[in-house]
Amino acid sequence: MSLSLSGVLFTIGNGYYSTYQLQKNLLIDVSLESNRVYAEKLAHMTGSFLENAKSQLGTGAVLVAPMLERKVIQPAELQSGLDQIRNMSQGFNSVSILDRNGIILSISPKSIGLEGSRLSDSITSNFEDSSAKFIGPITGPTGTYLSFLSQPIFSKTGEYIGDLLGTIYLHENRLLDRLLSQHGYVDGSYVYVVSPQKDLIYHPLKNRIGEKVINNEVINRVTKGQSGSLEVVNSKGVPMVTGYAYVKESGWGIVAQSSRATVLKELDCSGIVNLAT
Repeated sequence: MSLSLSGVLFTIGNGYYSTYQLQKNLLIDVSLESNRVYAEKLAHMTGSFLENAKSQLGTGAVLVAPMLERKVIQPAELQSGLDQIRNMSQGFNSVSILDRNGIILSISPKSIGLEGSRLSDSITSNFEDSSAKFIGPITGPTGTYLSFLSQPIFSKTGEYIGDLLGTIYLHENRLLDRLLSQHGYVDGSYVYVVSPQKDLIYHPLKNRIGEKVINNEVINRVTKGQSGSLEVVNSKGVPMVTGYAYVKESGWGIVAQSSRATVLKELDCSGIVNLAT
């Protein structure tokens, strides 16, 4: 009788454990796919945001080009044109005009006060081929952690005469923060963004922005241009269920993730998690 009872209990326990494994795998698979789809959606929206900003800078470059071609540049006119460009594209924290030597001719808002300053060689070296591009993240002249879009300015004859820059302050850009902060759920799910150099350029914890993250397989993959989903232990040693997507317009990687423990919380109610793990 004892042997029979033991056999029955073993069969029940084995079935119970198999059910748990099936439910656990299902919950994790659903969360992986959900985070992957969400990361892809955010990558698309962020790419559209950057493409729109780039287009607006292109329009702005055409607007200010005649002002730079004049024998005597009128600072007030240049400032007015720059203010108009910044108001047109509210995704930028500031907009500036550089001459071909990297000297800031005008900046909006004017209160930043960098007119006449020359950008460092490490920044101006990015403009050598006179093409539109996305640069950063870098620490700007005022100590702000930022990325920026550059748009070359050409004369009527096609001569390169300067650059129009639109900067995105990574600690305080309202549109970028609004776009990426929608994933902050009560259950602890959140989104972060990394640069091609594996620096955090967006994170719900602002004090982590600028931190370089190493030994994270998700970040290794997304900075190589890959998109997908993966279970991973994050840099803080917490098992996570992640989805990730690459933003080709900027080289950024967007990661949407949830704690593995939170994903499996539903099974905790029955005590299965504690029994099986």
